[in-house]
Amino acid sequence: MFSIKGAGNSENHKILNNWLSENFVDGSVRAIFTEEDHAKIIDQKGAVMPVEIQDGQVVDYKLSYSQKMQNQKSKIAEAADCQKRETADIVRTYKDNDFKDLNSKIDSALQSGDTVIMLKKEQTNLRLEYLRKTQWDRFLGKDDWVPMEQPRQLSSEYFDTPDIKQVVLQYQLSEEARQEIITEPSYMKKMEYGMPDRFYLGRVNGRIELIAGESCMDHEQFHFSSTATRSYEISGSTLKEIADKIYDYDDTTALTVDEQHINHEPGKVAKESEGLYDAAIEEALEAAMIPEPEFEMEM
Repeated sequence: MFSIKGAGNSENHKILNNWLSENFVDGSVRAIFTEEDHAKIIDQKGAVMPVEIQDGQVVDYKLSYSQKMQNQKSKIAEAADCQKRETADIVRTYKDNDFKDLNSKIDSALQSGDTVIMLKKEQTNLRLEYLRKTQWDRFLGKDDWVPMEQPRQLSSEYFDTPDIKQVVLQYQLSEEARQEIITEPSYMKKMEYGMPDRFYLGRVNGRIELIAGESCMDHEQFHFSSTATRSYEISGSTLKEIADKIYDYDDTTALTVDEQHINHEPGKVAKESEGLYDAAIEEALEAAMIPEPEFEMEM
């Protein structure tokens, strides 16, 4: 068995393992699923080959994308040439005053134009799809991110932010890299007043986000900012720089997750506490044997 980690399902793990067994007999590579159907093959020198599982087959999606784009460009060029020929034929028809098939020629030229537009839209969709597939690469190559054995979906029952519907933690910073951040003197000083001490990559409502977490009494706090995420993804900002300013971004969202009470109905804990408090008072009064006041009736 090859070392395969990450968020792929069991079937995709099996398909990838069989493919690795056929193509890397010496077992010299390992694999990490970046999404359920996308993985990175890493050799002993650190070289990376991204693959995608399509219809039960393992495909080098960079090569596949290149081939699809080349094919799409050829289709667009062919359709554009066809439109040019048909437009030129319409011009000749006018010059020769031969209007016998003019309507059909115009319809054909318009159809060729629609075909060009459709093919260009397909080309744009291919680019967007490729961007989505390679998005993880821009994050994972910047720090030592470790795929979680089981991605953690945070319970939304006690979310205090209504527009956040789903949060899934998929990668966590390696312990060595985490210690490097939280033991930085300036960061340690800020931690006295409360700072995140755990760092994740995951999805919030389906979009990739850099997420920082901390424990607070009987619940957890998670913080994320789209500005911070984009800065980390696109610019040269390090995670250490981002983590140090997590509270400074205007769009930082603080998410409270109370999973200790996940088996209780909202509000039930508070009501039970009140009942216990009342029972304790009654028990204390009985133990103190405080006599009931006597009242004399006035005649």
